Amino acid sequence: MSAPIELAMEEALRPGRYIFEHASFSLVNELESVAARIAEADPERAVGLYETFIAACYEKADEVDDSSRYLGMFGGSLFARWVTARQAVSADPADTVARLLRWMARDQYGFWSHVEDDIASALDEAGRAACAGHLKRLLDTETEPAFIQRQIDTLLRAVYIAQRDAGAYIALAERSGLTAKDCLAMATILAAKDDPAAAGSAGMISRSRRTRRAGVPASGIMVECPMMNCWNVSASSALADGRRRRSPAPSRCAPRL
Repeated sequence: MSAPIELAMEEALRPGRYIFEHASFSLVNELESVAARIAEADPERAVGLYETFIAACYEKADEVDDSSRYLGMFGGSLFARWVTARQAVSADPADTVARLLRWMARDQYGFWSHVEDDIASALDEAGRAACAGHLKRLLDTETEPAFIQRQIDTLLRAVYIAQRDAGAYIALAERSGLTAKDCLAMATILAAKDDPAAAGSAGMISRSRRTRRAGVPASGIMVECPMMNCWNVSASSALADGRRRRSPAPSRCAPRL
C-alpha cells in the first residue's frame, strides 16, 4: 500500500539533508512522482496539497544546489497545477489570481521564472479575464517595485496571447517599446485566429523551423505582424495551404514608423 501523500512528500523532500547539484535531478524525479499522485486526488484536497507542496519546496530550496534549475522549474510547474485544481472546484478566479501574485512577489528562488505561459494556458476563460483585469490595474497604478512591474507585464502578455486579444497585446507592448519577440507573439495570435483547431497548441515558433531561404517557413503561413514591418511565421502546420498576408518591409524586424 502506498504511503499517504503527505508522508511521500516529506520523504521525497528529505528535510534537513543537503542535495548537491549532481543529485538534484533524482530529487525532482521523486517530487514529480508525488505531484502525479496529487493530480489524481480529489480536486478539493489537491488544492491544499499543492499549497503545502509549494511551501515545502520553497523551504527545501535552501538545502539544494539548484545550479541546473531542476528544482526551480519543478516548483514553478506547481503553480499551473494548483490553478487547474482550483478551477476544478470552481474557486473564485479573482482570489486565485491574488494568491498567484502573492507567490510571485515573494519568490526568491526563481520558481516564478518562465512560468507565465503555463499559467496563462492553465487559466480558463473566467480566470484569464480576472487575471487580465487585475494585472492591468496594477500596471496602471504603477505602485509596485520595478521588478514586480516587469513580471506583471510578462504575465499579462501571456494572458493576452492565450485570449488571442491582439488589440490588448499591442496596446500593452507599445507602453514599453516593441521588440521582435512581440512580433512573434502577434504571429501566434493571428495564426490561432486563422485556425481555431490549432489554437490550443499555438506558440512562438523557433527559428529552427524556418527554411534556410530568408523569410520562408518550412511549414505554415506567412503572417503580417500589425506592430512591426516584417515577415512572421504562424505556429500551425495545419495552415500549410500557402496563404499569405503581404508585408512591404524587408525580412528583418523593424518598428513601424
